[in-house]
Amino acid sequence: MSSIPGLGLMKGMALTLRRFFQPAVTIKYPEVPADIAVKYRGRLQLLYDEHGTLKCETCFQCAQACPIECIDMGGTDTKGRYAVHWGAAETYGERREESALR
Repeated sequence: MSSIPGLGLMKGMALTLRRFFQPAVTIKYPEVPADIAVKYRGRLQLLYDEHGTLKCETCFQCAQACPIECIDMGGTDTKGRYAVHWGAAETYGERREESALR
């Protein structure tokens, strides 16, 4: 099989021309907010109202929804703090078999 000189260049230019005329997929962020994934895993934080009191009602929904069970909702007063356990199982993926299929 002999190669034709410049064939790779022509394929690259054809791909560039096809992509040039496709519509852009960029969104204008401040005007159009981005879609957040259903399983978004952002930074954990406690929410406070305008008076500075904690908005947590201890409904345990965050502990039940956590896929790797790292949120602990104990019955003791933690003074606005929460416990997150980043042990070896959560860090090295040994307990992620149930959430790997999601």
